[in-house]
Amino acid sequence: MSAPNTVTAPHHREPALDGLRGLAVTLVFVFHYGGGLTSHNPLIRFFGHLTAAGWTGVQIFFVLSGFLITGILWRDLQSTQPHLLRNFYIRRILRIVPLAWAAITLSCLLCLAMGFNPPALHGYIFEYLFLQDIPSLVRTTEHVQKLALFHFWTIAVELQFYLLWPLLLLLCRRSLRAAQALCFAVFALSLTANAAFVLHPGLIPPELQQRSPLTYSGALSLGGFLALSLRQSTSPEAKLLQRLALPALLLGSAAYIAASLQRGSFLLLGKQYITGLPSVWIASAGLLLLLLRPSVPHTLFSNAILRFIGRYSYGIYVLHVLLEPLFSYIGVAVSHRSSGYFFLATRLITGFPITLAFAWVSYQLLEFPFLKLKRHFPSAPALLTSETPNIGHL
Repeated sequence: MSAPNTVTAPHHREPALDGLRGLAVTLVFVFHYGGGLTSHNPLIRFFGHLTAAGWTGVQIFFVLSGFLITGILWRDLQSTQPHLLRNFYIRRILRIVPLAWAAITLSCLLCLAMGFNPPALHGYIFEYLFLQDIPSLVRTTEHVQKLALFHFWTIAVELQFYLLWPLLLLLCRRSLRAAQALCFAVFALSLTANAAFVLHPGLIPPELQQRSPLTYSGALSLGGFLALSLRQSTSPEAKLLQRLALPALLLGSAAYIAASLQRGSFLLLGKQYITGLPSVWIASAGLLLLLLRPSVPHTLFSNAILRFIGRYSYGIYVLHVLLEPLFSYIGVAVSHRSSGYFFLATRLITGFPITLAFAWVSYQLLEFPFLKLKRHFPSAPALLTSETPNIGHL
């Protein structure tokens, strides 16, 4: 048994990581359905600023995804079992694609039912190919969608990461140090690219930076570095990370808050890509490390409510934007208006439990049958697991 102050990589489904997913997807939901920034009421305006910080939930998913996926991949690459890389890809497809494709198909069919000609929907092919992070490819469908899919860019980023990252790790499979150096290089590249994009706006369109895998690869590679460094809990890296976990959480959070106060917004805009974004990554990494050992955060994030939300976080993420017309209908029915704080509060309060219910049904009827097929494509014996749904994760 590990000592209470020892950071270890989980050897089972870690409940606190489900709780972390629960927090992350709740932040994303509040980001999309909150409001109040323009209110004259200081309490409502304060809540509005908090909702503006909800984009950080996607970054938590990215760090967590990099941590889990890199751990699984490194374990598989060290094994002599056959077809593990093939199995990895198939397992990712079984987890991510069925629900996403079902949502895309539903959106497309609704457009057809409302009279749009099939040629006008040709852009949906790029939705099915998970290229939503390239705005020019999906712009032709975004203006006709009756069930919005704009949030699928995060899924596209993760799937592209899943596609390329195994091949890069394969080159480093004989050397843990080389794999760690790869993570550091990708992290540095992401920071450099974000700085270049902000300081030289003409390099790429702003909307491309907002969705680019390069923009967020720093979060994924940081999570990967944690996974590689925690493979042995008594290693110098693991002990150093143990000491840095709480300072990383506190300093990263403080740096993001300071950067936001300086520019007058908690949104991810402008120089926040240089300061606030990496600060959120560092804070997320610190929180993740704290959840892997007995601690107050571990206890808090292991509570049943957050774990339940986290278990269905992928479905919540996919469905919460698609269900917006239903939430607005309820908001109008209750508040008797189509705007205003009461309308927004009604959507927020009623929308989350409704989304959770739909996500639970989706998991039981659609996702779980495909997840059962994963047994035909086994992974290597667990060294770093908690291989559970992520967005992500966003």
